[in-house]
Amino acid sequence: MTAQARSGETRATLRSALPLAGLAVLGLVAGAAALLASRNGTNLEAFVAVLGGLVVLTLALVRPRLVIYGLILLLPVETIGPLSLMQSKVIKLAVMAVLLGVEVARRCVRHDARWRRSPYDLFILAFLASATLSTMLSRDPLGSARSVVQSALIFGFFALIVNRVEGSRTVVRLIYAMLVVAAFVTVYGILQKQFGYGLFGSAYIRQKIITYYEIIGRRLFSVLNNPNALGGYLGTMFPIALAMLLLGKIRWYWRAALAGLLALMGLVMLWAGSRGALMGVAAAAGVMLLLLRRNRVFLILLALILLLSLAGILYTYQQDALARYLRLYDSLDVTLSGRWEIWQTAVQIARDHWLTGIGFYTWTATYPEYGLSFWKTVDNPHNLLLNMAVEQGLPGVVLYFWFVILFLVSSLRFVGQTRRVAWAYPLMVGILGAGVSRIVHEIFEADTLLGVSSVAEVFWALLALQVVAMRAARKEQAIRAESGGRA
Repeated sequence: MTAQARSGETRATLRSALPLAGLAVLGLVAGAAALLASRNGTNLEAFVAVLGGLVVLTLALVRPRLVIYGLILLLPVETIGPLSLMQSKVIKLAVMAVLLGVEVARRCVRHDARWRRSPYDLFILAFLASATLSTMLSRDPLGSARSVVQSALIFGFFALIVNRVEGSRTVVRLIYAMLVVAAFVTVYGILQKQFGYGLFGSAYIRQKIITYYEIIGRRLFSVLNNPNALGGYLGTMFPIALAMLLLGKIRWYWRAALAGLLALMGLVMLWAGSRGALMGVAAAAGVMLLLLRRNRVFLILLALILLLSLAGILYTYQQDALARYLRLYDSLDVTLSGRWEIWQTAVQIARDHWLTGIGFYTWTATYPEYGLSFWKTVDNPHNLLLNMAVEQGLPGVVLYFWFVILFLVSSLRFVGQTRRVAWAYPLMVGILGAGVSRIVHEIFEADTLLGVSSVAEVFWALLALQVVAMRAARKEQAIRAESGGRA
């Protein structure tokens, strides 16, 4: 080995060792600071927050992809452990802000202004512009501006994934890792059902009145902030797991694990009692059936899942789950009658503010002025189209239909372009199904697609991985075409 080669190897070794050495030094400093803080009576929570921020900042500087991957996996987790819902939300948004700040600073130092594009870039800019305009005219500018910043961070994280994640293997591994997280959320929900709310989900319980759970029939919420959010999250991941099971070239035991996960996810969705989420999954399965009509395994699996779902409903009969689904056609069901009242109120507000809306995320403050007798306080209009019409006026309606058409057209095009790419096709079919599930669910909800919830964060992470997978598939097809032409 030449001296130059040895020198290059030494420099490479040093470069790889420096981040670890930096973390070790940071650990020693943190330990000394912890000892000093304990002696001086410093607030432990503030110290832990500062220490965590330093660790994230260091990792973002030396291993940004590692932080991105970890954040992707933590997106659906909201209420686990001692952290409250708001604390968990702030932490995730803060990590996004650190990552974006480091990325922008790095590009400024390197004089690199190139950003990889996606089909959703123009829509994102228009959405943020509309939200900002409605904020300027809002009755609560500070609250609206705070929500606009949160949306900007979510979209910024989307752009960061598009620009930082590379390669088909990374995308596939992240998808499987996201399914592992979905399995954790599912099992956590089952444990919550079996052992009660006193043992699991205590962080969320502390923020709510106990009688709230008597009203909703002690429905599950796992590590999310309410049962409908749990149903929305599982309804998003269900088509992903289904597509990977049917089309992925995986070993039989992993296929069996995916089948078991689908069954458990279906059961937990039934326990969560989100009927909109179940309708979304049914719509996604129908779309996927059209794309995979030649796959007999798909039909067999659908029948199996249906039987397991029916068994789950029968099992939960004593917990009134079956009665909840039978009330779908009952005029006395306050969920449906209440939604009808909310929708009527939303239409009235939209008529009064049809041009610019009432302001981004100001529904809660405005609704009591119009609210009807039964529902005194409501978090959102429980319909995404009405929500955007109320808060952003006519531009919000245009943006809603723009997104739905843009997503469906782009996803169908990606499905067609990757039909012969074994690893990419299941991802495209699954993400298309996830989007269809979200769109249908948003007929009855309004905060899990274009909002600032964890379900929205997961969905936009999937859209970013869709763009990265399409880029990798095109590169792979170009290499094959070039090698074929040479042959």
